Amino acid sequence: MAASSQKLPVKSEDCYRETLLNILPDYIVDELIRNKSVHPKVFRHSTVLFTDVVSFSRLAVHLDPVTLIRRLNAYVTLHDRIMEEFGIEKIKTIGDSYMCVSGIPNKKQSHAVDCCLAALNLLHVLDEVKREAKTVKGEKLDLNNWSFRIGIHTGPCISGVIGYKKYTFDIWGDSVNIAARMEAAGAPGKINISEDTYKEVKDLFDCTYRGTQEVEKIGPVEMYFLNRIRSQLSEDKEGFFPNREFNRNYCQKFKITPSSPLLPALPHFIQNYMRQNPNTGGLRV
Repeated sequence: MAASSQKLPVKSEDCYRETLLNILPDYIVDELIRNKSVHPKVFRHSTVLFTDVVSFSRLAVHLDPVTLIRRLNAYVTLHDRIMEEFGIEKIKTIGDSYMCVSGIPNKKQSHAVDCCLAALNLLHVLDEVKREAKTVKGEKLDLNNWSFRIGIHTGPCISGVIGYKKYTFDIWGDSVNIAARMEAAGAPGKINISEDTYKEVKDLFDCTYRGTQEVEKIGPVEMYFLNRIRSQLSEDKEGFFPNREFNRNYCQKFKITPSSPLLPALPHFIQNYMRQNPNTGGLRV
């Protein structure tokens, strides 16, 4: 992908960079400005997360356009804040679907665990912000409290930038397709994960095996519901929040120390934990 080669004034270039940073990752912006093009990159280890509003088409029928978009924006903003808190890169929204990835552009070993933590946090926050129900007669539809399906899959991805007039950072590969199928094959208010993700997180989270299901254009895929953080590693009874033992295990498992170069890309609670416990953790990443 090529960009204009015309030299910008220093002040204009700063504004140009600031604008690009709102829609592209830092390393993409730097490469785009430096080389006027961006080369695709292969990431062999990443975790893709999709969320989708349950019965969005029916909600659109019963809500006026302004209310519909305002509420959708509120939910997307909530997603954005949570993903930022857990060091996960937003890719895009597709209608009412939200797509993000962990392990890109920062190649961190904790990508699957971070995605699962973010998904649990999202469900908790959605429950916390519930309003008085406003149901539609004859339908199981709450206009005030939208329900979400969440799907997660772990695997390789290709990232890059496409377009000329409107830059688009995106990821491609079977991992993206499988994550989308995980979401579609899930259930309202549930986190559906693939076996590949389960293998990465099973020591820290309690999961329920769903069996093998046929996934369109993919074939048979083994699935699990991610229920909670394991009770001995959870601060609360519901299993949404990690305790100190979880933090200690996390840092040892992924060899995190205060000097780890990837520390800024990790969940904020891990960063805080390392500041408070500088002698805890594993070897340097």
